[in-house]
Amino acid sequence: MKENFENEYLNKKLEPKRELKFSDLENIKISDYEKFGEHSYDKENDSFEFKLGDTKINFSYHQPKISELIGNKFVGARLLSYHVSREDLKKRSDEDIADIFGKILDNVRVIDKFILKNKDGEYNIKEVFSGKIFFNFKKELSESGLDHASGGIFLTKDPLTPEGLVTLSHEVGHYESSRKDYENDQVLYDYKKEIGGIFRKLIDLSPDNLSKNFEEPATIVLESERSAWANAIKHLRPFLKDLKLNNKDLEKYIHSFCLQSYSNAIRSSFDKN
Repeated sequence: MKENFENEYLNKKLEPKRELKFSDLENIKISDYEKFGEHSYDKENDSFEFKLGDTKINFSYHQPKISELIGNKFVGARLLSYHVSREDLKKRSDEDIADIFGKILDNVRVIDKFILKNKDGEYNIKEVFSGKIFFNFKKELSESGLDHASGGIFLTKDPLTPEGLVTLSHEVGHYESSRKDYENDQVLYDYKKEIGGIFRKLIDLSPDNLSKNFEEPATIVLESERSAWANAIKHLRPFLKDLKLNNKDLEKYIHSFCLQSYSNAIRSSFDKN
């Protein structure tokens, strides 16, 4: 695998060469909790309040109306992607798509409030990220993510679980980094978003035409991921003890799995050249 990049950031910040095994996730336990309190999302709207140690969790949600799903075409497209593959969607009639949206309405929920608070800090997720956070997908055809086009976060995990909270915080962290870039230099923000998006697509396509000219886009992607994780940990740190988040396993999850997947993809993509 390629290791000597011209860009020093890649040489220093890529995770060490190692094989990524999904089976290794079974040995990573980021929290002693399976979920935070008893809860379900069967109602059209509901709210929960839990006390874990000294940390109070306030959470509420609602079932979105059809206007929330189709009022923004990007929201509708993203939600459809969680239920129907792109190839299958081309074969569907308008009636089929309407039926799919009906099923989406039955399942999907939107977070209204999500606050963690103790004597060491407060993490108001909806204050940090004011866009819509969709969750409770019954069928997952994609991963969680921040979608710049629709301005929403799409969470494939239960937010009131350790992995769901960590994943959501990571996506919120992406938003924070993007907002900071936008406020500092809008031209640079647009450039990073465009170039980073191109490189992600190239990785997905397993290209054979990458060269040193793509080291900068690769750096943008890796910086983005590392920055998002740094933001997530910053927000979660005051609550690690009460939520029984295991620091070592959390670090292993971030570096040995999440960042490792990007590091391996970057190396292998350049090796195809």
